Amino acid sequence: MITFRYKYSLVRYHITLIFLCCFYNSISQNRFAHFTTVDGLPNNLCYGLEQDDKGYIWVGTDDGLSKFDGNTFKNFRTGQGFHSNYVIAPILHKNNLVAGTWGRGLYQLDNQSFRRLVPRDSLSKVNNLVSAYGALWSTSISDNFLFRKNNNGVYEKTNFQLSFQNDSLRIVVNQKPVQVPIQFHKIKDKLYITGRNHPIKNTVNGVYEISQNLELTRAFNALKEFNISTLSYKDDIIYAGSGNTIMMVQGNRIIKKIVLKDFNDVLFKAIRYFDKILILSGKSTLPQKLVTYDLEGNKIQDVTAALNIKTNISDILLDHESNIWVSSYGQGVYCFFAPEKYAFKEYKGTRNKLIKDIEGLDDQVFLLSDNSLFIYKDHKLEMERSLKNSPNKISKIENKIRLSVFERDLNDQISIPKIEIGIESIAYETQQGVYRIKEDTLLFPNDTKLIKDRKLVALLMNDMVVFNDKLMIATNSGLLVESNNELLSYPKIDYQIHQFYKDDDQMFMATSNGLFVVDKNENITQIEGTEKLEINAVTIDFKGQIWLGTNNGIVIYKDEKLERLYLKNSLGSSYITSFYEDSGKEMWFGTNDGGYSIDNTMDIQYQEAPLIHINQSGNKFDLNIISYNRADALISQYQINDDPWISTKETVLDFNNLEQGDYNFQLRSKKIDGVWGYSDTFQFQLRDPWYMQPVFLIGSTAILSLFMILIISAKLKNTRKRNTILNEAITSKTTLEKELAQVRDRMAKDFHDEMGNKLARITMVSEHILSETDAALDSFTHKSLTTVKTDAEDLYRGTRDFMFSLQPDSDYLLEVVDYIIDFSRDYLSSWNIECEIEKDIPNNPRLPYYYNRQIILIFKEAITNVAKHSDATMVHLKFQYDHPLVKMQCIDNGKGYAFAKAKKTRGLSYMKERASKINFTFHIDTLPTGTTVVLQGSIA
Repeated sequence: MITFRYKYSLVRYHITLIFLCCFYNSISQNRFAHFTTVDGLPNNLCYGLEQDDKGYIWVGTDDGLSKFDGNTFKNFRTGQGFHSNYVIAPILHKNNLVAGTWGRGLYQLDNQSFRRLVPRDSLSKVNNLVSAYGALWSTSISDNFLFRKNNNGVYEKTNFQLSFQNDSLRIVVNQKPVQVPIQFHKIKDKLYITGRNHPIKNTVNGVYEISQNLELTRAFNALKEFNISTLSYKDDIIYAGSGNTIMMVQGNRIIKKIVLKDFNDVLFKAIRYFDKILILSGKSTLPQKLVTYDLEGNKIQDVTAALNIKTNISDILLDHESNIWVSSYGQGVYCFFAPEKYAFKEYKGTRNKLIKDIEGLDDQVFLLSDNSLFIYKDHKLEMERSLKNSPNKISKIENKIRLSVFERDLNDQISIPKIEIGIESIAYETQQGVYRIKEDTLLFPNDTKLIKDRKLVALLMNDMVVFNDKLMIATNSGLLVESNNELLSYPKIDYQIHQFYKDDDQMFMATSNGLFVVDKNENITQIEGTEKLEINAVTIDFKGQIWLGTNNGIVIYKDEKLERLYLKNSLGSSYITSFYEDSGKEMWFGTNDGGYSIDNTMDIQYQEAPLIHINQSGNKFDLNIISYNRADALISQYQINDDPWISTKETVLDFNNLEQGDYNFQLRSKKIDGVWGYSDTFQFQLRDPWYMQPVFLIGSTAILSLFMILIISAKLKNTRKRNTILNEAITSKTTLEKELAQVRDRMAKDFHDEMGNKLARITMVSEHILSETDAALDSFTHKSLTTVKTDAEDLYRGTRDFMFSLQPDSDYLLEVVDYIIDFSRDYLSSWNIECEIEKDIPNNPRLPYYYNRQIILIFKEAITNVAKHSDATMVHLKFQYDHPLVKMQCIDNGKGYAFAKAKKTRGLSYMKERASKINFTFHIDTLPTGTTVVLQGSIA
C-alpha cells in the first residue's frame, strides 16, 4: 500500500496572514493535512500520538485507538480487546504497541487485537507512559507504576511514590507517603524523572536518573535549582524547560538560555525542529497550544491561533520523515509536512515570467524574459528593463551581454553599459571571432565568408557551438554541421536539440529525447536513464555534476546516477529552461514561472527513505510503503533473485505465474529525490500441488501401471481363451464354408447336367422340327412348338442365373458385375442397342449372402425394360465401389419411362422390393431424352 493520498493536504486549510508570513517557511511551506471523523478517526477528541517501527501512526481517542497508514484509519475498540474506549497513551514497547486507558489498565497489541497486560488491572487516568529498561513506567493522578515481567514471563505491577525525607528525595514502594507528582523522560537509553506542575502538591527541582532497581541519582547538576517541566534531546544537547525559559545543556553546563518574553504558560514539551523549537504549552496541568520559537529571529509564533484551532492541543509527535503530528481535544489530528531538504531562492520580480535564458557578467546576473531584462547584483534586483522586441537568446560576446533579436525596433534603445542588441537569431563567440545566424545566412567571424541556406529560416535555431573545429547548430529538427561551405543534417540525431554544453574534449547535447555526449572522435552516446527526459538545458557545475533542466524539474547526473530534485512544492513551476552558475557557486535557473537559485556549495540532502512493511502469504505479498510527505513522488521497485529491478505501482504482488523453483523477493522504495529504503528479503517456493509432485506422479503412475498390467493380463488371458474359441469357430466356419462351396458347386454342376442339358435338347428338338417340317405343320401345332421352344429358352436362361448364384464365386462383387455386363451385352445386341461399360472397382469385396441374386435380377429387369420400352440406341452401364458403398447405374438415351404403364406390369415394384431386401436404395430419373436407374447401398 503506497500511502498518503494528497487530497488530505489540499483540504480544510485554516490559514491566517500571520501563518502565511511567519509559519510558511518553517513548517513545510504551508503544507499540512487535517484529519477528523470525516476521514475515519473514531472521535475528534484525541490524546497521545505514537509512531511504531513499521511507520504507522497511532492516535488515542475518546472512542478507541486508531492506526493510520497514510490512506485509512483502522480503529480498535472494546470489540478488539479493550475494556474501555478511552485510550489515552499509545507507546512503542519492545517493537510492539502498548496503550494506556482511562481506568482500565494497559493493553498490548497481539495479532490484530489487544490483550490486557495485567489481568484485572485498573488505573486512573494515565498522564505519562514510557518504555525503558525492558519495562513500562507510568504515572497517574495519584500513583506511579512499574510494569515488568516476573520470572515466569508474566507482567506484574508495582506501585511506587516519591517523597521528601530529611530534604532528600527517595522512592517508597507500596506505601502512601506524601505525594510528589513527577513525570518520566527517556533520553537515549536512560530514564529520568522531573517534577510535574501541580498547584497544591510539592514538586521536584532538577533532574534525577532512575534505575531499573528504582534507585535515584542526581543528573545534570546545572539544572538542580530549576523546576523542570520538559526534557528532550537533540544532537548531544539537552533541552530543558522551566517556567518561561528553555535551557540548552551540554554535559553539566548550560550553554544557552532562551527566555520567552511575555510568555506565561507552562512548558509541557520543547522539541528542537531544524532552526525552531516546537513548544507544547498550557495553563496549570493541561497543555493547550502549540507555539514555535525561531532560534534565528528570536520570535514566538502561536500555531494554534494561526490555524484557528479552538480546542486545546493534547500531544505533538515528530515522525521518521520529520513531519509534525498534532492531536487536539476536539478538532482531530493535524500533520505539518517537513520542509524540503534544499532551499531555493525565489526572485519575486520575475514571478509569472517565462525566463528564456540566463547569463552572467562580472558580478551581475541577467535574466531574460519575453519582454523584460532583469539585472541582479548580490541576489537583489538592480534593474528591470522593458524590451520592445522579444529577444530569443542572451549571450556573453566580447565581454558584453548581447541580446539576439530577429528584428530591431529603432525605438528600443538599451543605453545600459555592456549591453547591446544584435540582429540575429543566435550569436556565438570563439577565439577567431563571432559567428552569427541572420535570417537565411550564416556569417563567419569578421565576415570572412557566409553561407546561405533556407534551412536557417525553415528550422528554429536554438544554439551554436564549435567542436572539433566544426561548427554545429542545434535546431528543432536535429543537428546541422558546417562542412565545405555547406550545412549538412547529421543523420544520427533527428531529435529536437535545445542546447549545447562544451566541456574540454567532449560536448553534451540537451535534446527532446534525453542527454547525448559527443567525444573528440565524434562518437555519440546517450546517457543511460535519460531516454524519456525532455531536456531543455544542460550545464556542469564546479563539482563536475551535470545539471539537466527538464519539463518536470531538475535532474543531477553524478557518479553515473541520476538524482531528481523535487520541485513541485517549492517552485511555481517545474519546467526548467536555463542554468547559470555564478562566481559564488550559486546555481541560477529559469522556469516558465520565474527565476530561482540554490546554494550549490551545500551538499543537497536527499529525502529519507520511506518505511516498508510487507505481509507475505505464500507467493503473495501485500506492500505497505509508509510515507506521509509527498507520497505521490514515490518510486517503488522489486527484485526476484538477482534479476533486474522492476518498477511497480501495485499494492499486491502475486508471483503464482512464475515457473517452479525457489525464489528471493525484495522491495525497495524512495522518493524521487530520496535515498532507497530496502525491505527484508523474503523467500518463497513455487511447487506444483501434491497431486502434481514428481514423487506422487511416479508413485501413482507405478501403481496405475501395475493395476493396468493386472487388468491387461486378465484381459489377455480372457482374450486368449476367446481367441481360442474364435479360432475354433473360424476354423469350423471355414470348413463349413468350404464344404458349402463344394456342395454349391456340385449342385450347380448337377443342375446344369440334369436340367440344363434336357432344356437344351428340348430347345434343339423343337427348333429342328420347326425348321424341317414347317410347311407340313398346321397352325396350331406350329404355334405350340414355337411356344415350347421359347419357354425352353427362357427357362434355360433362368437356370443359368440360378446356377451362377449357386457358384461360390458369385459372392464377389467383380464376378457379379461381370455377369451383369455379359448378360447386358448379349441381350442388348439382339435389340441392336449399343452397350458402354464404365467400371471403377479398385478391389473385389465379398458380398453379403443373397445380395448377388437380388442385384442380378434388378439389373436384368432394368435391361429388359430398356430393350422393350425405351426405343434407346445406347445404354451406359456404370459401376463404382468406394468402401463400403456400391453404386450401379443404367443410363439410356431412350424416350423416357412411362410410370403408368410400369405400374400395370409391376416391374418397378419388384425392383424396389428386391433393393429393400438388401438395404439398398433404388430410384429412377426419367426425362424425354433418357432414363437413369440408380442402385446403391453399403456392403459392410
